[in-house]
Amino acid sequence: MATHFIIDIETMGAKSAASAITSIACVPIDFDNLQDFDYYMKNGFLAKINWVDQIKNKTHVTESGTVDWWKRQPLDAQNKSIVPHSTDLLLHDALERLNKYVRSFVDYDFKSSWFWSRGIAFDFPKLEYSFDICKVSSPINTFMLRDIRTMVDCFTGSTNGRHLLQTPPANFVK
Repeated sequence: MATHFIIDIETMGAKSAASAITSIACVPIDFDNLQDFDYYMKNGFLAKINWVDQIKNKTHVTESGTVDWWKRQPLDAQNKSIVPHSTDLLLHDALERLNKYVRSFVDYDFKSSWFWSRGIAFDFPKLEYSFDICKVSSPINTFMLRDIRTMVDCFTGSTNGRHLLQTPPANFVK
């Protein structure tokens, strides 16, 4: 069976495919061998990205509603997602690292590895735009996109794509 992946990005905009990306997270999923939260934290991919550089280079944009939304989030979430740090990667470098990370899995296959996100209309258009504008090869096959909300609804009886954990894992930041 192919290795599949769950991807989540944080951005400074919600509507535009050119929204500045502040971070990219990706974890491998083997549905026959699911792991605990700590495993995914240790073995997943995370890149905090210099979104200010994207604005300066006029390749990406911010949206005032999203900027205002971030200002209302807990300081821990802001610090991990939007507050600039000297270790932030340039978007091009983060996408190169993501590409290398995905392709490092022996069971990754461009034609059969699914890529999941919470709604395929948000993360994937922004990633596709960014891979294109940065001229980085994407490991994501658009025919293999999947929406995790559908799976959540099917397995939990939810109708809104959300399943609230009774006890969130340690180090979990909403």
